[in-house]
Amino acid sequence: MLSIFQQGLENGKNDNDTISLWLHDGIIYTFNRLKEYDSAMTFSHRMVEQAG
Repeated sequence: MLSIFQQGLENGKNDNDTISLWLHDGIIYTFNRLKEYDSAMTFSHRMVEQAG
């Protein structure tokens, strides 16, 4: 599941697309399920930067 979300981000047309926020959310969720909290925090920061 994680690779699908990451592939979606790589294939995205631009960073300002709203679908990329959903993809980041999926990646964060997956990392939390895997108990890889540092990676989840990294993507959380990226998501906040993109949204702002």
